[in-house]
Amino acid sequence: MVMGSQISSGCVEAAIGSDGDSAGTQPFHEKVILELKKDGVEGGVFGDIDLDEHREWVERICNLSGVTAHLPLWGLSQIKILADFIELGFEAIIVAHNEKYFGEEWLGKRVDIAFLAHLSEMAKETDITPCGEAGEYHTLVIDGPIFKQRIEILETVNRYNNGYWFLEISKSELREK
Repeated sequence: MVMGSQISSGCVEAAIGSDGDSAGTQPFHEKVILELKKDGVEGGVFGDIDLDEHREWVERICNLSGVTAHLPLWGLSQIKILADFIELGFEAIIVAHNEKYFGEEWLGKRVDIAFLAHLSEMAKETDITPCGEAGEYHTLVIDGPIFKQRIEILETVNRYNNGYWFLEISKSELREK
C-alpha cells in the first residue's frame, strides 16, 4: 500500500482507518476523527486553499468531533504554494487527472518547474487551478526533506473511468536516499 509507504518513510505519523466504506462518507470521517480525539489529538492540518465547500466540510467534521481544524494554506497564492513545494525539494507525481486538462501521458509525470510552467500556460486558456483544487489533478508525494526514505514506484497500470485517468500503483518500495 503506497500510503503505508509514505507513513513508513518517516514523514508523518498518521491514522488510517477503514470501515469498508470506500465512498469515504461523512460518518466514517467523523468516526476516525473521534478516535483520534480519544488518543489525545486536538487538531488536524488540512491542505485546502480556496474552495469554501471544502473548508466548510473540514470545519464541520472537526467541530462535531471537538478537534481544531488548521488550514495553513488557506487564501495563499496557488502558484506560490506549488513553486515553494518544488523549491523546498518535495517530489510528487500525477496519479489522477481530468481528461479535460491532461492526456493519459501525464500520468506518473513529476510535479516540477516544467509542470508549473505548463500550468501557467494552460491557465491562459482554461479554468485550471494551479494546485488542482477543483479536481483537475491529484498527486502522490514520493520524496521530500521530511522523508527518511523515498518511495520508488515500480509497477503501474493506467486506468480510465468516467472522464478521469488514474495511475494504479501495483508495486512500490521504500529506498534509502
